[in-house]
Amino acid sequence: MDALEPLHKYEAKLQGRVASLWRNCYLEDVVCDLLLTTRPSSIFGFFAGETYWSNAGAKYRYFFTSGMRRAQQKGLKTQLSGCFHRRSGLGVTAILGALGRVFMEVVECPDLGKLVSDYSKRKTIGGVELGFENLQS
Repeated sequence: MDALEPLHKYEAKLQGRVASLWRNCYLEDVVCDLLLTTRPSSIFGFFAGETYWSNAGAKYRYFFTSGMRRAQQKGLKTQLSGCFHRRSGLGVTAILGALGRVFMEVVECPDLGKLVSDYSKRKTIGGVELGFENLQS
């Protein structure tokens, strides 16, 4: 199996022992290596969790941002990169629905720079306030 092979159904959540295992195995280095190998021109993450390791939902974002920063330190250059994320708002359905709508905006948007700028200032979708954390080096 290699990094570009389609994922198979996976039921484990990135919390508790599973999250600690990945942290101890340096998942951020795996993310870094993948980015350095594929060298995408733009990279976006979509996260409900905070930037800190401390809460369960934040671990996905932690590995993404840490891996991205390491790749940049090793020479990765992108046109745009960062995280769309929940700033405030509750309800799994509302949060995932808002992030899903942002994802579709990214896919369909002719001007990603303007879209990123709009979300950097905060935007509310369905009662969920979203933002964008720029990860450009």
